[in-house]
Amino acid sequence: MRQRMTALGAALAFCQSTAIFSPPPFPPRPAAKPLPFIEVGIASWYGPGFARKRTADGERFNVNGLTAAHPYLPLNSFVKVTNLGNGRCVIVRINDRGPHYADRVLDLSPRAARQLHMKRDGLARVLIEQIPIA
Repeated sequence: MRQRMTALGAALAFCQSTAIFSPPPFPPRPAAKPLPFIEVGIASWYGPGFARKRTADGERFNVNGLTAAHPYLPLNSFVKVTNLGNGRCVIVRINDRGPHYADRVLDLSPRAARQLHMKRDGLARVLIEQIPIA
């Protein structure tokens, strides 16, 4: 019986000494909001040769979709892409990884490239701004 009381007393002492059961001394700080992602660089487009192939997020590449490939932005995030040469912009969803050239920051679908008026030239200097989703 004494041994049982000792184990019970130790368990109670442990519970009383842990912070699990006591309120924190001050309210926790709210998490800091991450800074918006902004990048400037050269964008290209990729198209018919990749049609219907699987993208990094598992869907099939649609040449008529407003999508893009970026090396590390989260898949299924949205970005506003502005062609710095003519001011035209488009919002695309990141659904793939790429481009696989060191001097480029984004690969766009053909439809997105058309909207930016960069399809004929193939490359354009762009501003990429991540759109935060609440």
